[in-house]
Amino acid sequence: MAAFKRKHLSYEGKLLLDYFTDALSVDRPFIMRLALAKGLSSHRNIEVINQSDGNRWEIPDFFKVDEYKLYSHIIINQARRVLSAEEINNEILNQIEKGLRILEQIQKEKNSLDDLRLAIITIN
Repeated sequence: MAAFKRKHLSYEGKLLLDYFTDALSVDRPFIMRLALAKGLSSHRNIEVINQSDGNRWEIPDFFKVDEYKLYSHIIINQARRVLSAEEINNEILNQIEKGLRILEQIQKEKNSLDDLRLAIITIN
C-alpha cells in the first residue's frame, strides 16, 4: 500500500489548524489526526470548497505506516469500492478539511462555560 502523498490544505483549513493547535496546546499532527477522525466519524453535511489560490499549506507526511493503512481501510470501507492511492489521499485531505470545519462548529456551538476538549469528545 502506498504512503500518504503530500497534499495542500486550504488557507481557511490552515487557519483552523493553527487555531486549534493553540487552543488545545497540542501539535499540528495531533489536530490533523483529530480532524481526520472527526471527518470520518461525523454524519454532518459539511461542504468543503476547494480553493485554488496560492494561500494553501502543504501537509507534511504525519502518518506512521500503520496509521495510514488503518485510515485507508476505513475510507475504502466507507466508499464500498476499491480506491486508488490517489483517491485515498484525496479523501484523507477532504476528511481533514471537513473535520476542521466540524471542530469549528463545535467551538461555536458550545456553551461559554464548556471545556473545548470535553465538547470535542462528546459532540459529533
